[in-house]
Amino acid sequence: MKHSSERRCAKNVEALWALWPRAELPAALAAELDGCPACREEKAAFAELCARSIPWSAALPPARRARAARSVKSALAARAAPRPAVWVPSLVFAAALLLVLWTYRVPDVEVAPWRGAPPPRELLERQDLLEHMDLLQNWDEAKSLAGEGR
Repeated sequence: MKHSSERRCAKNVEALWALWPRAELPAALAAELDGCPACREEKAAFAELCARSIPWSAALPPARRARAARSVKSALAARAAPRPAVWVPSLVFAAALLLVLWTYRVPDVEVAPWRGAPPPRELLERQDLLEHMDLLQNWDEAKSLAGEGR
C-alpha cells in the first residue's frame, strides 16, 4: 500500500529518525513504514545507521567516562555558585542610591500668601476684580514701583 500524501510520509520519517540511536521501532510505525516504498528505503537506511552506531557507554572506556562525568559535574557546580564579583558593585550602587534618596530633602520654598489659601468668596463673585487679578497678585511690586517714581 502506498501512502496517499507526502505529508504522512514526512511525518512517519520524522518519527523514525527521532528514535535514533535506538534501533527498536514501535510495531505501528514499522507497519506504516512498510506500506510505502520510499518509507521502506528510509527504514533500511535507518537500520543500517543503527547497526553501525555504538552507544557512548561502549565507545568510551569506563575510566574515561567517569573522568568526563566528574569534570562535567564540577563545571556545572562551579557555574551554579553565585559570583560575588558580579553582585558587589551592583549592591554598592543600590545602597548608595538608597542612602541618597533617604537623606534628600526638598528645599524649603516660601509660598506666596495669596496662593496658600483660596481667594475670598467676594473676590470670586465680583467679575471686575477677577479681570484685574494679575494686578492684585503683583500689588506689592506695583506699590514699590510707585514709591520709586515719587
